[in-house]
Amino acid sequence: MTEKLKPCPFCGGEAAVVEIEPRLYRPVMNKPFCVLCTSCDLYFGYDYDYGGEFDTKEEAAAAWNRRAGDEGASKKEKDFGANEAPQEI
Repeated sequence: MTEKLKPCPFCGGEAAVVEIEPRLYRPVMNKPFCVLCTSCDLYFGYDYDYGGEFDTKEEAAAAWNRRAGDEGASKKEKDFGANEAPQEI
């Protein structure tokens, strides 16, 4: 069972784990799952040529639900926050 998905961090819309058919066949790179925001059509973990970025629905949900302030977030995510972009110099 896939965990409940958090709302989209950009629009607050509902998200769903979807299975994508790859455009190119590369067994080492093809992974079937990504997350789609049903409101703003944001694809998370999607590659145009190779399909999704995750092997399982659970992996896709866990990556989507990880936010900048969460334990386990990367240093970059913690430094810049969920909705802040780094300043260009």
